Amino acid sequence: MAEWKKKGNASTVEDVIQENCGLSADELLNPKPVDSRAIKGMDEMAALIKEAIDKRQRVTVIGDYDADGITSSAILHQTLAYLGKPPVVKLPRRMSDGYGLSAQMVNEISSGLVITVDNGISAIDEVATLRAKGVDVCILDHHLPTKDEFGGNVLPQANVIVNPHVDPEYSDAYAFRHYCGAGLSYKLAELLVTDQKLLDRAAVLAAIGTVADVSPLIGDNRAIVKKGIELIRKDASVIPALSALNELAGIYLFNEESIGYKIGPILNAGGRMEDDGAKYGFWIMATAKDSLEMRNMASMLFQMNEERKTLMAEWETKIERIVVDECLYGNFPVCVYADIPEGIVGPLAGRLAEDMKAPAIILTNSSGEPGIIKGSGRTYGKADIRELIRPLDSLLTRVGGHSSAIGLSLKASDLEEFLNSAAGLGGFDSEPDETAWYDLEIDGKGSTIKELERTCQKYAPFGEGNPKPVFMARNVVLSPRYGQHYKVMGSDGSHLKLHGDGFDVVAFGKAGEFTGEMGEPHVVDLIGTISKNRFQFKDTLQIQATDLAVSKNTSRQTDSPLMAALAARNAVFAK
Repeated sequence: MAEWKKKGNASTVEDVIQENCGLSADELLNPKPVDSRAIKGMDEMAALIKEAIDKRQRVTVIGDYDADGITSSAILHQTLAYLGKPPVVKLPRRMSDGYGLSAQMVNEISSGLVITVDNGISAIDEVATLRAKGVDVCILDHHLPTKDEFGGNVLPQANVIVNPHVDPEYSDAYAFRHYCGAGLSYKLAELLVTDQKLLDRAAVLAAIGTVADVSPLIGDNRAIVKKGIELIRKDASVIPALSALNELAGIYLFNEESIGYKIGPILNAGGRMEDDGAKYGFWIMATAKDSLEMRNMASMLFQMNEERKTLMAEWETKIERIVVDECLYGNFPVCVYADIPEGIVGPLAGRLAEDMKAPAIILTNSSGEPGIIKGSGRTYGKADIRELIRPLDSLLTRVGGHSSAIGLSLKASDLEEFLNSAAGLGGFDSEPDETAWYDLEIDGKGSTIKELERTCQKYAPFGEGNPKPVFMARNVVLSPRYGQHYKVMGSDGSHLKLHGDGFDVVAFGKAGEFTGEMGEPHVVDLIGTISKNRFQFKDTLQIQATDLAVSKNTSRQTDSPLMAALAARNAVFAK
């Protein structure tokens, strides 16, 4: 069992939240939206778009196949349609085209204006080819640029670039630098659109993209996500497809968690399971009409996500075996090569990074491009995976991403050298910290949990940059329901639900431990976060436990009237 330790010096929930995110209570409760004109290049980009529309030029939007790329492309489509010029939207085929603006896309464009969103900052040659044809190019991106041998930025020769990460003088003092593609698209829409209903749709789409892309929920991102969640709770018809997805996914309370764990993965599923599957998510997000076709497509995406989950589970087990058999661990990033479906290498890399507690790269030979190996990398802790692999850039035919996640391609002939070089990057402790950290110790009474949940909700949304407070409670007395003080859940029986005093405790992957070595205790200690679970319009307080232990103070069983009655009955029978 991990050692439990308190983090920081905070003594109240409010202090914990402010200490964890580095923001004041006012910044958390009343985030100030950034004026779109304060974002460098945004005014210039808006002017170029208006000019293209006035000249009746063809406008092409090049997006991405993930949830951020889908929602940002939907925002631009709705914005340009409002201005009277619906764009041609091209989302790359994951297996055939790869990430971003491809040579094939460039060959299909001969005139007009191209807007890349959630990509483009690394497309040096592709943009040069477009500009040579006389095509104007706007880049709306948040990924890190290519570097030269001296560490300087190498930027495409676009007409306008809006990317907070390319200008060393770009400061939070006069704007904000943590937008995702959808957030930037929304800020652009604010300069081009006056219709409030359309801007409301754009805000909801930007909220989904921001949370799904794990962007920091601080500053203007926080303002965007709060606004988007409030809008959809007030009127689900703002984005008709969300009503259908909420029903399919069993979402009764729309918040940042339902976006991150349900809506985002469903939107991502199309591009992961089919080469050209991103178009389904784009279509249902871009349409403003509730129709049978839209609902059928939403249902199809939901089923794709269920298939993805099954495929992920199968390959996670296989990857575990590869790592163990080939000893791919130690004082270096974990790098695995196998015949893995390309659409799931990214999330698999994320799982592997969490399991091994080190940055992880997964490469696959099923890319569909002869002689090309593709892969994805995910970071762990504070490591910057893009900077980590920069010494290997000369071996790569393509690379893009940011500090947390990357995508890459290389020639099959360079695979062995890449694997050997990756193993020598080093810099990671092979003995991970097994400490379970918590922010605040609390008592396990229902009244306390209720009050804490109410306080936490004041400071929502939580996520990247504003993590939920982690609580530790000792001597939590479990109260039997229907004759049992716990319930085993999940298709494989690996998850656990415990019944507390006016609240539930959910512990994923802990059922075997609880019923086995812990011996099904009636009093437990736990570490976890507090939330409110809504099912069929009934709210239940819930602790999501990350660690459990048998309480040493078993005398507290009598704190529960029902447990006291059972104890008295058992004492009578014992005589």
